[in-house]
Amino acid sequence: MNQSTREKLSLALKGRKLSKSHVRNMRKALTGRKMTDETKAKMSESAKQRHAREKLIA
Repeated sequence: MNQSTREKLSLALKGRKLSKSHVRNMRKALTGRKMTDETKAKMSESAKQRHAREKLIA
């Protein structure tokens, strides 16, 4: 899949509402999965940036 197709798909699916059953099934599938230290660091950095943006808006 080329880059432009990936971008179009990404835009088309952003903001899409997931059904409650789908969210429940995804949560169930990911429960207990171990995250690497690298993944935890990425999530931490993303949360810090998100929090900083929210402070600027408020």
